[in-house]
Amino acid sequence: MKNYLKALRLSRWPRSASIIVGTGAYWALVMRFSIPSIHQIAMFFLAFLLTWGISTANYIINEIADAPYDVHYPDKASRPVASGKAREDVLLIIFFILSILSLSLAHLVFNWVFFVALSSLLLAGIFYNVKPIRLKDRPFADSIFESINNPIRFTIGWSFLAPSFPDPYLLLSWWAFGNFLMAGKRLSEKLYLKEAAEKYRRSLRFYTLKSLKTMMVVSALFFFLFIWIFCWRHKLPFTAIASLFSLPFFYKYYISSSQKAMDEPERAIVKGSLLISFGLFSIILILGIYADLTLFK
Repeated sequence: MKNYLKALRLSRWPRSASIIVGTGAYWALVMRFSIPSIHQIAMFFLAFLLTWGISTANYIINEIADAPYDVHYPDKASRPVASGKAREDVLLIIFFILSILSLSLAHLVFNWVFFVALSSLLLAGIFYNVKPIRLKDRPFADSIFESINNPIRFTIGWSFLAPSFPDPYLLLSWWAFGNFLMAGKRLSEKLYLKEAAEKYRRSLRFYTLKSLKTMMVVSALFFFLFIWIFCWRHKLPFTAIASLFSLPFFYKYYISSSQKAMDEPERAIVKGSLLISFGLFSIILILGIYADLTLFK
């Protein structure tokens, strides 16, 4: 039982909690910082649980599909399927139960936008991990497609409050932010694994250190481009200025991924100077939005 629980990777619940970014955006931009109701708070926790359910289903697929490759990664060779301590058929049964239950509840309780977003999260995991598509083996497409989970989770966090999609440029900026993080993760893997990198992740054979660093810089530039277009469209000048305070975070993450092996992006962010720089940026961004929506309108 212990190994099956380990295969579910329940400890990665913070990735599902990232839907709060979309919820926070709706609360600020649409609700204009009004106090949420008890019903809205309860619905957020249900939305989180359903997102966690689909994310766990995706981790099961990842556990099974990545087993032949995990044996080449020192820290992942002991995973339950890779080490032969968990059966794939049992995990597949758990996958179908979690997927059907989560999507059924989403259809019954929430609106159609939420259901589409949650379904997209499941499909993204399948396309990313399962052959013959298996996008994680394709250079650049692996990072670009994996980062789509960012706007999907953003939409989940936004849409449980109302049947609408966020502004596309807001979603694109959040995608670019995620692609910056994923490119940094690939850079860190290539530096850490060295000659074993290609055996662990096929796409790493096509990357160079220069191409990964370039992708990080380009992704950061796209983040600013899309967030500024969004701010221009909605007349949010102080929010645009506040976005510049993300530069220390981008710099620190770039340096960290270029020098050492890193954790998963969501774990790396909550450590040391990265946590401080990301926290300060988040606070200043909220203040910028508040200034635009309450003080100057």
